[in-house]
Amino acid sequence: MLKSQGKDPDARNAEPLLQYIHKLADIPALAKGLDWYIKKHHSRIVNLYSKEEEKKACVVWGIGILRKGIAEISEQD
Repeated sequence: MLKSQGKDPDARNAEPLLQYIHKLADIPALAKGLDWYIKKHHSRIVNLYSKEEEKKACVVWGIGILRKGIAEISEQD
């Protein structure tokens, strides 16, 4: 997630993250499982970057993008 984004929060691009998620379109059960894991461990994932505010903000943003992409897949199912 961090590697696909620059350091500028205004220049973030959701497309690389969505490309990964849309690969799961053929496996909706895996997408739902990934969504469950992200939702359950969201705070733990974000706390990994708690000392680095820029990275933390990027991870929070990225998690939101991933979950939106998974929701799109779930709607298609």
